Amino acid sequence: MQFDHNESYDQIVKFWTSIVQGRQMLYPAPELQSWCAQAIDPLPSIQFQSKEQQAKAWVMLGSLAYKAVNPDWPGGFDGTGHCAQAKGCYEEAVRAEPDDSWWQDWMKRFS
Repeated sequence: MQFDHNESYDQIVKFWTSIVQGRQMLYPAPELQSWCAQAIDPLPSIQFQSKEQQAKAWVMLGSLAYKAVNPDWPGGFDGTGHCAQAKGCYEEAVRAEPDDSWWQDWMKRFS
């Protein structure tokens, strides 16, 4: 499982849709954690079509990072807790879209 720099947004969307939204743990948690770490490092240098797309990439990655350390998390507000990696991703989403209170609320949930 390798992060694809050329198809980063599509890959993040695909994994988030299946793993978080679809509640299918496609990979063992340590493998997902490794992939998230691979994705977080280069993501600031990747060009997105818009600030909205950039923010969405960060929030989906943050949710995947949380799911990687909390495999039983069903997604959504319930069951969230402290996760520095997820919080950092949501902080990046807030930087991309500073007026979006939704991202700010999620960032607080992972604090």
